[in-house]
Amino acid sequence: MASQWLASFARQSVLLPRWALATILDLVAIIALSSALVMQRRTLFALLLAAMPPAQRPLLRAIVVEIWRRIGNDVSAKLTVMGIVGVGTALVLWPLGVPSPLLLGLLVAVGEFVPRIGP
Repeated sequence: MASQWLASFARQSVLLPRWALATILDLVAIIALSSALVMQRRTLFALLLAAMPPAQRPLLRAIVVEIWRRIGNDVSAKLTVMGIVGVGTALVLWPLGVPSPLLLGLLVAVGEFVPRIGP
């Protein structure tokens, strides 16, 4: 029984660094891709329009505008949820006497941004 538990623990401990690295790489990829899309949005849109036949450009323009509107709404909602979760965590931890409730609330809010970390 103990040997099975030890073997299971060893397998899990080997997977932990892999999970941590995957999480860090996910975070870097999210930030890099989001930044690139935001900073180069007009250039990417112009390239996309140039690649389409002229007759389809108005439809493509309407689709891309709607996509960006929905992405903007999604980001706004995500930031709102991050704020609510972070502030809520800090407000719960503070009366309980947990050290650094604001820092932990901030950590939980940032963790909410990353899909594999957040609740």
